[in-house]
Amino acid sequence: EKVEKKEEMANKNKEKDETYSQKTSELNTIYHRDAFLLFRSLCKLSNKAMEDGTSLPEVRQIESKVLSLDLILCIIDHAGQCFLSSETFKTAIKTYLCPALYSNGANANSGISGLSLRCFNRIYRHFKTELGNELMIFMQSAYIPVLEHGNFPQTHKLLALEIVTEICDSSTGLRDMFLNFDVEGGESEA
Repeated sequence: EKVEKKEEMANKNKEKDETYSQKTSELNTIYHRDAFLLFRSLCKLSNKAMEDGTSLPEVRQIESKVLSLDLILCIIDHAGQCFLSSETFKTAIKTYLCPALYSNGANANSGISGLSLRCFNRIYRHFKTELGNELMIFMQSAYIPVLEHGNFPQTHKLLALEIVTEICDSSTGLRDMFLNFDVEGGESEA
């Protein structure tokens, strides 16, 4: 069963990769393409499931996730106009980064979950309009579990509260939360 799931995931990733190699034609230079490929690889590395019985010990797997999330955070913090305006990068954020952040946001390791929460906060700042649905998913998969469960350290809870407060401080953040959580799917008026 595990083998079938791995093969299914590999096929899905291969299809995504083929789609993105067609879309990368919008990238102007080889540097932009390399930046995209590096970003995509870091997202995949941060989303890699930690497995028992692998050749890498658990500590190395955790270090790998932390390093990849830290580098992703650096990329987002120092992104240029090409990154912020490129449809290829916006799509890569939704396709590769958001799933990695969903799976790592409520991780028991404080380094992994803290970096995931910070990464989502940063991409939400830059891509508010593009991340409406992702906000709801991230709230349900990371922020709310961290706040509800007693097994997360206080630092996790404080970080989640700070991020939720920051989202609520902006009128667009409040509107997005209202539209994604309070309004029924068929209603169009807020």
